[in-house]
Amino acid sequence: MQFIHLDSASLVYFTDTMAIRKRSIDQTGRPSGTVTSAFAVPLKKKKLLLPVVASLQFPVTGIHALLIASEDPGQLTNNGRLWGQALDEAGKPIGSPFELDSGFVSLRFPAVIALPSSTALKSNLALIYVDGGQISLPPQGEFSKLIYLKITLMP
Repeated sequence: MQFIHLDSASLVYFTDTMAIRKRSIDQTGRPSGTVTSAFAVPLKKKKLLLPVVASLQFPVTGIHALLIASEDPGQLTNNGRLWGQALDEAGKPIGSPFELDSGFVSLRFPAVIALPSSTALKSNLALIYVDGGQISLPPQGEFSKLIYLKITLMP
């Protein structure tokens, strides 16, 4: 679950049985309005996990935030994929979802942060997560690696 405050909305993002959903939060902190899909077609009804959202320090041509979620590796024979979706100031999807990364086994602790930018014409974000899976080398232990992706949104 992920909370975010955008210019014109406070939202909570969460995974339900079919997709990443969102719900507005009013000024008293209570849910308001209807539950809607957070991603645009074709990911609107796809099983996705672990939503994380970052608001941009410098909005780029109507893009105010970036939503990232993981496609369930169980559906992909252990080859997970990360998807991104640009959001407007009210948290509505802009354009089509796009693939950010693929090939991980077990996504853990995803985080997205806005990075300082020297110009308002672009906005940089960093996506950091841990890819962890079991290996069979003696003694059996857990193998994991830290992944860092820089994402630049341009007008």
